[in-house]
Amino acid sequence: DDGYQHLRLARDLNLLLVDATESFTNVRLVPWGRFREPLSALARADAVIVTRSDRSFDRQALVETLRRHLRPGVPIFFAWHELTTLSPVQAPLGGSPSVWRREDLRHRRVAAFAGIAHPEQFFADLRAADAEVVLTRSFPDHHRYREAELEELSRQAEIAGAEALLLTEKDAANLPPAWIAPSSLPLRQARIEFRCDDESALLDLLRKGSPC
Repeated sequence: DDGYQHLRLARDLNLLLVDATESFTNVRLVPWGRFREPLSALARADAVIVTRSDRSFDRQALVETLRRHLRPGVPIFFAWHELTTLSPVQAPLGGSPSVWRREDLRHRRVAAFAGIAHPEQFFADLRAADAEVVLTRSFPDHHRYREAELEELSRQAEIAGAEALLLTEKDAANLPPAWIAPSSLPLRQARIEFRCDDESALLDLLRKGSPC
């Protein structure tokens, strides 16, 4: 992420995350495109982690593009994120918070909002868990929520017939500190966990440091 471009930042290992759904056919740097550096910057990577690799993409073409710029022997890992649990943002008074598992989303009518880089991925994860997503709202990345926005979201979710209003843990950190979620509509934060096709090799790399 940002640390890869911060060349003065001390590091033991340079990990580069590449979005599997990102196109490499028209590499344009900011402000004309989405890329922060040219592909030649791949040469600094000690390992590449291809994220969202559970999505549809041309794996062979991506690997060939990466190999043209990586140093010999640099490993490429394929990773994805998995929605595992949803916990209450605020614990109920006089009771312990109940945690939903992924399977508890099946056939539930839910509303969701997110202020992350790709909100649609969060909504897709909910649908993949067989939730009935009746309302979605997207906000800019790192959005700081106002009480009026949240009250309106809750109102719209109730009108849509949602059983709960869902958000990511990142969004939960950007809620107003004193805001209390309406008791009539539970507010739950989704925990997203990292998965990798060769987790043991990645952990070994992290323990040992740069392979090159």
